[in-house]
Amino acid sequence: MITISEPPKGVNRHAAAVIKKAWVLAEVARFTKLCDGKIIPSYIKSALLKRNAQVLFVDANAAAILLPGRSNEEVYIELICAKRGGGHGRQLFEAIKERAISMGKTSITLRAATHSLISVYNRWGFVRSDAPCGSTHPWWQLSALDTKSGYFMTMCLKEEQVKPTVAQRFWDMAIGLSP
Repeated sequence: MITISEPPKGVNRHAAAVIKKAWVLAEVARFTKLCDGKIIPSYIKSALLKRNAQVLFVDANAAAILLPGRSNEEVYIELICAKRGGGHGRQLFEAIKERAISMGKTSITLRAATHSLISVYNRWGFVRSDAPCGSTHPWWQLSALDTKSGYFMTMCLKEEQVKPTVAQRFWDMAIGLSP
């Protein structure tokens, strides 16, 4: 069963802050258990405190923190945790995709934390590019940000998928990630 968790709204500013703090603490505990301690609780907490954070759960087997993207047409996946085996990550991703479409979004973006995750996200339909969907010229080349904070990936939901830059394809081929 797929559930969506958002911070409850308070009656006044003080009540809202107290309620949100309790929500964040409860969600950090759920995520920490689900991620088997691989993600530090302070990172989970900071992600949940960001503006308009939503949490999607697939039973107790997978969860993701969704944030608004760089534009109104985009959903950004801040964090994904899933138990290995059983297709829980794939099921979670399909739920994220359905949620994004129902919200009228045209793309889903994320950062692959490691190079080995790029091939996983490629199989799910993501391309290693941070160009907006419908763009004919990606506006970023492989940059220091790309490797410092992860590898930016995009999935277009309505328009033609953007292509990775020549530099990104060369780099991925050099380390054996792309065909």
